[in-house]
Amino acid sequence: MQDSNENRNRACGAQIGLGQMTDGCAQAQAPERVVHAEVKINAIEDFESVCRHVIRDMGKATRLGWNGRGMHIEVQWPDKHSKMGKPYMFITNANGERTPWVPSQGDLFARDWALLPQNYVYNPF
Repeated sequence: MQDSNENRNRACGAQIGLGQMTDGCAQAQAPERVVHAEVKINAIEDFESVCRHVIRDMGKATRLGWNGRGMHIEVQWPDKHSKMGKPYMFITNANGERTPWVPSQGDLFARDWALLPQNYVYNPF
């Protein structure tokens, strides 16, 4: 079981656009510099755990089944300068664009969710 989780973690790392994975260490290339970062990705299975991580812990999550690199969801908590009055989930797509998000039936019952670190930032450029 542990080997399968390890494989899922590495597959997730490759899926979310962290670049080449080597022993859990991702290498991301920027236009004028190379950044080496170790990122721990916790593979989980159910949407309930995703909600707990994203809403309560203000984290981010992704699915192995999504087609674009870097796609992930998180929650926007409005402040006094926000146009929205209530919190909402949004998705960041492969181009780095954000849009409000509501899970599909497939997302709700998927078993390929993975948590991302709170400081995860995907830069498609």
